[in-house]
Amino acid sequence: MFGVDWLPLAASTLTRFWNKIDTQSLVEQLGNASRLFAKTVMDWEGIKEDNLNLDSSVLTRYGRQQGANKGYNPKKPGRPSHHPILAFLGSGYVVNVWNRSGDCHAGQGAVGFFQQTVMTLGSSFRVKQVFCDSSFYQIDFIDYLHDKGYHYIIAVPIWPIFHQQIMRIQNWQPLDDGIEVAEFEFKHFDPKWKRSLRYVVVRQEVSARPQASGKQPSLFEELAALKNYRYSLLTTNECQLLAEEVWREYRPRANDENVVKDLKEGYGFAAFNLPNF
Repeated sequence: MFGVDWLPLAASTLTRFWNKIDTQSLVEQLGNASRLFAKTVMDWEGIKEDNLNLDSSVLTRYGRQQGANKGYNPKKPGRPSHHPILAFLGSGYVVNVWNRSGDCHAGQGAVGFFQQTVMTLGSSFRVKQVFCDSSFYQIDFIDYLHDKGYHYIIAVPIWPIFHQQIMRIQNWQPLDDGIEVAEFEFKHFDPKWKRSLRYVVVRQEVSARPQASGKQPSLFEELAALKNYRYSLLTTNECQLLAEEVWREYRPRANDENVVKDLKEGYGFAAFNLPNF
């Protein structure tokens, strides 16, 4: 990947090499090399357009490592971690990764990360759609995508402010056994949100689909008409797609978890142990 002709057999030699990477400029040189490698592979495959998926993950750390801080860590609460942000294509190729300290917000630096990723992909590559998890539901990022003309579908955290919007829905469109979809428009009261957004909500009946994805908001637990469903919420600027089509476009993004798992367990992304961040 870095153009070397051979590698030493002694692990200590590699460790000493990586320990010399202690400045931001050297880190960027290695990062640029890896991003260039990803672009080279895409050229080999003839990939000229694809969906761009953004995600974040948590890497639990043991011992003392720079940047390993206490933050959001659902599996090991209170344990220091790193909080990387990743970009990969719908075809599965990882095209950019930033490692971040464990106490940063999940979508922190999203605009800069997206700009660097698109620049890496090159002007000849076309981003068909941008798919993101709920950590990227941020006004500055959404405004950037909207202003630059990117088509996006972003998962939305079901905050209490959305509970009433969902409760007001009267017309649910059935899609399959135990699955219904609806949509609404909403504008946040915060003046930073300058425009109304389109939201698509999917509910799945737990009795019919025990493995249904989504969440059950705490406010709905006591309401007979709502307590038996799990809900997923999406926002999009895709005006030509029906609500059902928005959900179906977003569904393949579930494979993102397999890509992240492959990085962690197959390529040692979750196991590297270096003092330097």
